[in-house]
Amino acid sequence: MDLKKEKINIILIATSIVLFFTYIFSFTNFSSTDKRKLVKTALVNNKYIDSINRFELSQGEQKITLSKEKAGGGDVWFILAENNTKILPADKELINNFIIKLTKVINMYKISDKISQNNSFGLTDSSTFCLKYYFSDSEFQQIYFGNLDFSYSFRYLMSGKTTTVYQVENTIDTFLNTKIQFWAEPNIISKQIINISPDSIQKITLTSSNHSKTYNSNTENFYQKCFDLLNLRHGGIPSTLKTQNTTPTLTINLENGDKTSLNINFIIQDENITLETTYNLNTKKITTYSKISKWTYNQILKIFGFEN
Repeated sequence: MDLKKEKINIILIATSIVLFFTYIFSFTNFSSTDKRKLVKTALVNNKYIDSINRFELSQGEQKITLSKEKAGGGDVWFILAENNTKILPADKELINNFIIKLTKVINMYKISDKISQNNSFGLTDSSTFCLKYYFSDSEFQQIYFGNLDFSYSFRYLMSGKTTTVYQVENTIDTFLNTKIQFWAEPNIISKQIINISPDSIQKITLTSSNHSKTYNSNTENFYQKCFDLLNLRHGGIPSTLKTQNTTPTLTINLENGDKTSLNINFIIQDENITLETTYNLNTKKITTYSKISKWTYNQILKIFGFEN
């Protein structure tokens, strides 16, 4: 009986040892079997961090252009229309995070010196994502992003200078996006173009074809009205930028404590409500365009108790 128990104990011990080493080996990286050539580099040289002034992101027929310029005492990024008209301010923090990702040294793996026929890289078709970045008015570089590999952990890429194909971890995939809603600053009134808060606003005037009404610090709940207005969001770009010679249905003029101001023209055409916003800064004027829903428009009238 004791002999039988001893055999069972030996089997259990042996099994435990096998399971233990199987567990340990599951975390072991046998890099020697990886035939890929490791390259430690950044997608974009960090010497360009401060000089990058424009991004063009495209995939197939979808394209978005982001451009940086000085405004309000600092750098502001804008989404541009095809004719380089500033449409909307972009999310500066998001773009800064994008640049940090691009200039961070990472592990890349060289896969091939050239693109062979019948490959699965996805670097030469309509699904290819092209990142074009400028560091002066005429100097630029390009990066092409292709398909994910079989593990869905790495993405194929190549530069615009050679046909060498690399694999890179897909940590930058979030930014491979051409949608305006992704890149745009969401607020109706940009806090990046103008230094503004509920405390800094001195006066707000609403004007329609019927009447005009002014609100200031003596107005009941003035702070709350300013707060609610500043936190309203737009719905992206308008279907048309043709606002010339069109009488606004409503105009909001806002005066700030530092002598800056802004003017919002609400242009209603059919069911479309276009906002033409002009920021009067101390050194320049900037005009942007956005659209809002009927619900948001009614919320503005409700905030101020204004009968249009």
